Amino acid sequence: MSHSMPRLVALSLVCSFAGCSNESPAPAPAASTTTATLEGFTNIKSDGNHYFTGLPTAAGIASAKQAGVKVVVSSLGESESKEKLDFDEAGACSAAGMEYVNIPVKPDAIDRAAVDQFAKVWQKNDGKVLFHCASGNRSAALYAAYLAIHEKMPVEEAITKAKALGLSKDATIEAVRKVAAQP
Repeated sequence: MSHSMPRLVALSLVCSFAGCSNESPAPAPAASTTTATLEGFTNIKSDGNHYFTGLPTAAGIASAKQAGVKVVVSSLGESESKEKLDFDEAGACSAAGMEYVNIPVKPDAIDRAAVDQFAKVWQKNDGKVLFHCASGNRSAALYAAYLAIHEKMPVEEAITKAKALGLSKDATIEAVRKVAAQP
């Protein structure tokens, strides 16, 4: 017994220096996301430079400009914009000196062209960008698909990150998986 005690202590020291442990490694920290304050928008989430929101108002466009937003990206289709918005969003963005980009996406169908267009906007803008749809779900879905396809992040990890920014609907999550699985 007296011989095994020093061996046990030595083994314990070796394992502690070598990183042996019964404990699982700590998970990587999630991207820091917050609920942001931006007047004139619903369901606002932000990672610092990027906002993911629901529908804007005309006052929201002015608020975004004051917050330093340079580009507004809408995932609403043309008929949906006419039905849900009571102002000309592209015109309001132009009048405020912001770029307006439309990447229409259906909640249950995300295509590769939309993801590639999202990637171009994301990669070329180092300033603040606002992505919106009716609830924030589709805009966050584009982000998840972008991470999976363009940044080579595992799709489930990308979905988890996007959930923190508004991805919420099962059909949209499945659409992210489908587009990410395409060659």
